[in-house]
Amino acid sequence: MKITGLHKNYQNQNDTACVFQDLSFEITQCGLYLLLQESGGGKTTLFRILSGEDKDYQGEVSIDGNLVMIDQEVRLMESMSVWQNLTMVSEDHSKITSLLEMMQMQEHRNKKVKHLSLGQKKRVQIIRGFLMQPSIYLCDEPTASLDEENAHIIMEFLKKRSEQACVIVATHDEVLCKPYADCVMKLYKDHMDTEALHQEKRNEIPKINKQTKQKRKQQILFACQRQLSRKKETFFTLMLLCFLFFTAYIGIVGTNIFQKTAQYEYIWKNGENHLRSQPKEEPIETDDNLQTLQYYFGQYDLYTYEDAKKLNEADPAIIGYYLGWDADVYSNMDSIENGLVELNESFYEQFFHRYDQNGLGGPEFPAFDFFGIYSKYDLSDDKRIFLYEMFDQKKLPLLYGNYMSDIKDVIISANLAEMLCKFYNCDTIDQLIGRDLTLYTQYIYETDEEDEDIELYMKEDVEKKAFHSKIVGITAYQNLSQYQVFTQDQAYTSTMRKNYQYQCEDMQYHHLDLIIDPAAADFDITRTNANKLLNKEKNEFVFFQDSITWNEGFEPTIFHQQSVRLYQSIALALCAFLIGFYMVEKLFFRKREKKEALIMKSLGYCYAFVEQIQAWMLLGAVLPSVLLLYGILLMSDFGKQIGFQPLLILAVWGIMIIICSLLNALRVRKTR
Repeated sequence: MKITGLHKNYQNQNDTACVFQDLSFEITQCGLYLLLQESGGGKTTLFRILSGEDKDYQGEVSIDGNLVMIDQEVRLMESMSVWQNLTMVSEDHSKITSLLEMMQMQEHRNKKVKHLSLGQKKRVQIIRGFLMQPSIYLCDEPTASLDEENAHIIMEFLKKRSEQACVIVATHDEVLCKPYADCVMKLYKDHMDTEALHQEKRNEIPKINKQTKQKRKQQILFACQRQLSRKKETFFTLMLLCFLFFTAYIGIVGTNIFQKTAQYEYIWKNGENHLRSQPKEEPIETDDNLQTLQYYFGQYDLYTYEDAKKLNEADPAIIGYYLGWDADVYSNMDSIENGLVELNESFYEQFFHRYDQNGLGGPEFPAFDFFGIYSKYDLSDDKRIFLYEMFDQKKLPLLYGNYMSDIKDVIISANLAEMLCKFYNCDTIDQLIGRDLTLYTQYIYETDEEDEDIELYMKEDVEKKAFHSKIVGITAYQNLSQYQVFTQDQAYTSTMRKNYQYQCEDMQYHHLDLIIDPAAADFDITRTNANKLLNKEKNEFVFFQDSITWNEGFEPTIFHQQSVRLYQSIALALCAFLIGFYMVEKLFFRKREKKEALIMKSLGYCYAFVEQIQAWMLLGAVLPSVLLLYGILLMSDFGKQIGFQPLLILAVWGIMIIICSLLNALRVRKTR
């Protein structure tokens, strides 16, 4: 090692400070050299020039060999263990073990560096330096801030290693270090005074080639160890990336689902997916008050549950049905009895003669109205309750509660829930879950005061034959012209058969309403096929808006895209927030990263390459983590609604890799 004519100045605000002026000296032999000078005299500056960190000087510096410098500041990978810090520079495990024993650090080999004392950290740093096989070893204040025991352990180690290398120790503790020195050097601005303490001849400084960059395999192994050493940070970042993935994925899939859901609710509100069986003939009269057209028995075919079942088996798009009688038809019984309108003998024989006259406890006409549902609740006059029975495996989206699991369970529409809230004095509609819902198939005709006994008897009879149920769910779907109640298939009609003691095959209805899945491709095809399959003589299925019961004053809703755009904006904003949070998290450790970047560079590692490997490790762990979480999510109704789209999952994952790699490259560039 030789320095010739070294000049070094520092530019202050007011003037120029000279550190070295024409300084020259040469060291050719191994040994421990003690470098002494007053504080601030240039020892650290000289070391930085010799190590190549400071290139702003004039003169000639010649280093023939491999030089390693140990700063006053501890430069170790704090989150990694002692052993991992040492294997960064050497694969010779036996040599590492030997040096650890020599430095009394063997028992601490598996401890993380951040859990060591300052003296122990300095020992590890010195061991790592010698594992790099230096021919020249620069130690800047190696015993500073250490107790006497640690200081002597370090000096004994340096003395031992100086037999095969040139060890230069810059220190202010001359008393402690001088007994170990072979030579004392006093540094001045323009010259170096040398005092040899031992006259025996020492070996020449070995000419060891300077260490080259670490192999790719070693750098990849180090990247894995570095990432795994930060368990909490790795877990947090992994969860953040998984959350980012789900936000992006659900944002893409959810936009489509959300748009479809909004469209389905719009379809349901307007009754576009409802079919009604209607007479083909012209109506007999019009009721101007109700704005509905009136029909009579003679204009209706009769339907059974088997008809509804047959339609569902032929077309799975049909998810529910309503079988019943229309009040307007019953209200004209006088016209039927007077022969003004033809009576449907099939119906009359079954329910008037067979049940009533034979005393079988069947419905009494006209007190029995099997056309629809009455309730004991004070509801709006503009809508009636319609009870639909859902075919098996057909479900509705719920706002609250669960799907039906018992014959007594019902789901109600949101508009009915709002009305029932007033009756039950509930603050919110979700408080209706678990409440009773009683529906009647008869209503009490008003009587004179003299008929109180009859009225009381009629009330008792109505109560006995009521449908008592429990609200278990509230669906997001609602029809703007109906209050809707949904039961399991045959839940309601089987209860009515029990109440009125009739056989299933005996019961016929003049109304069969059908509900089509709003996600069906073509409602008109379902309607056409239903008409062909049943092939009724007097009736045909029409869309609800075209039926005779449609309120002419009702105005359908218009589907808007605002809510979908709002959802998209929220999803994009959340993605941007998560990406920003990811960058902030990385910038939070910027000081640590800068320090570790310098360490890696000095040890022959490429910081950018190591960081990219770590980023790819995290992104690689995202995919199996996401698939595991996705498998759990698919067990829920929400997950089933989203579905599993592997190609889209891979596409989102690929985009994440590209974005995160670019962000990581930008961050690394600013860190270096």
